[in-house]
Amino acid sequence: MMIEVTPCDDTIDLGQLFQDITQQVTINGLQWGRQHKLQPIAYGLHKLVLTAITQDNQIRCCEDVTEPLEEQFADQVTRVEVVAYSCI
Repeated sequence: MMIEVTPCDDTIDLGQLFQDITQQVTINGLQWGRQHKLQPIAYGLHKLVLTAITQDNQIRCCEDVTEPLEEQFADQVTRVEVVAYSCI
């Protein structure tokens, strides 16, 4: 699963946000990737791109992952979107 996280503005430390997400958001069947990328959006603003591995029998839909992120980091994030999802 590849997830894009769009911050509220350019003052958000995306490296710290990545650390906070991977340490604070724990969901049964979800394992966060160890690295992230910053992808430019416009006017110096970047979005955070991170990956996660999910177990199908415990994670039923993308919202099981995106909703906790949006709720827990509502003051830092404007959008959380799953952009790629593949089953092995």
